[in-house]
Amino acid sequence: MKGQRNKKDIKLAFVVVLYKVPQNIIDTLNKEIKNLGFDPIKIYYIDNSKINRGYSKAVNLSLKQAIKDGFDTFIIMNPDVSVSALSKNDFLSLLKKFDVGGFKIKQNGIFYYGGEIDKRYLSGGLITRAKGSKRYQEVDFVSGSLMVVKKEVLEKIGFFDEDFFMYYEDVEFCVRAKKSGFSVGIDTKKFYYHKENSKSNKSKNKLLEEAYNLFLQKKGGVKNKLFFFLRRFKNRRFLLNFISLNTSSILLRLFSFVLFFFLVRFFNPVEYGLYTLVWTHISFFSPLLDFGTTNYGMVYLPKIFRVKKQRRKVEVFYSLRLFRIILSGIMFV
Repeated sequence: MKGQRNKKDIKLAFVVVLYKVPQNIIDTLNKEIKNLGFDPIKIYYIDNSKINRGYSKAVNLSLKQAIKDGFDTFIIMNPDVSVSALSKNDFLSLLKKFDVGGFKIKQNGIFYYGGEIDKRYLSGGLITRAKGSKRYQEVDFVSGSLMVVKKEVLEKIGFFDEDFFMYYEDVEFCVRAKKSGFSVGIDTKKFYYHKENSKSNKSKNKLLEEAYNLFLQKKGGVKNKLFFFLRRFKNRRFLLNFISLNTSSILLRLFSFVLFFFLVRFFNPVEYGLYTLVWTHISFFSPLLDFGTTNYGMVYLPKIFRVKKQRRKVEVFYSLRLFRIILSGIMFV
């Protein structure tokens, strides 16, 4: 769905969310925006410094006011970006191609070409290589550091999801837009600078994780959540080792329990007691973990040592066990 408008009909409003931003940065941004040459134009600054409403809620407040004021095209941007490398025509050309648009990003000396969503884990990330040679390319999402949105999109899908305090609100918004038939893409030839002041935010990783978990919960299917669980499980090596070792231990105990029923069919209680005694000496703690099956034979042990023939059987069992241990040791070495 690509809305075509006459250039003269565009009424553009900029929406910028501030959080403890120095005045000199705001002054620079004001100058760059005015140098683009749009008319009419208005910049909506909303400051989250005193009352941090969250990014989505702050953007929505400004967008709703801008719509009331008669604007129909919106550029949502961070205060830590610079549009000095862009022109009025760049924005107008982008609006001809996409309903939700953006540009190539230059950040820390690296160019990023929009966002891509991992289909398996449903995680969103910026990509460092264009998908082709075409100038205008569709992407999974446009970075919220600078996003151009038409009024028609907001009228149909609504505003940013305010459940997202910070991060992933841009991903979620673009997913909804694409699902409703709107085009989402970037201009791969033109770029803006992103200084990314959020790098100094110590809680960024935590906020990102919380936002991703919320996005997965809202948009993910059973497969996405399963892959996410398996990845988290795999990354916790200690937990994986602990569970795998204990699983093998439990399986071994189950095997021993089944073996008990097999052995009692062929051994009388006294002979089973001999077998258990030998096994107990080799694995001292096994009587505590084998569901009490050891006790079946242990109650007959006092009778065993009264008969010389039975003592002989004990010695034979010991010899067989010792031979098996030595043989196993040789094989593994």
